[in-house]
Amino acid sequence: MSTSKTTSETRLLELESAFWESAGDSGFCRENFAEDGVMALPDGLMTKAQVLSAMEEATPWSRFTIDDLRFVDVGDDVTALVYTADAGRDGPDDGYRAAISSVYVNRGGNWRLVLHQQTPL
Repeated sequence: MSTSKTTSETRLLELESAFWESAGDSGFCRENFAEDGVMALPDGLMTKAQVLSAMEEATPWSRFTIDDLRFVDVGDDVTALVYTADAGRDGPDDGYRAAISSVYVNRGGNWRLVLHQQTPL
């Protein structure tokens, strides 16, 4: 594995983890979610504006794990992260487990999330 690929994969995993950690804080999402990005969540499709609005009222995750992580090179500046997640919030929560796909594009030297999809398991 090349050093640049390892560096990119490390950065993408950092970004993905930060999206989980930033629930309830729209600032990170505003900066790192592409303007033309879409989230496909169990409740439906959301544009960036809708995601930012929803984040204002989101309860932060108190825990999450990223398991079975795979990096899929889609193109020169496009990489997908595919994994399973196990997450939970404080309080009476049964937890959340899902298959996740997140697609990042490198635009002007900055990785941006363009597609995030969750399928509950």
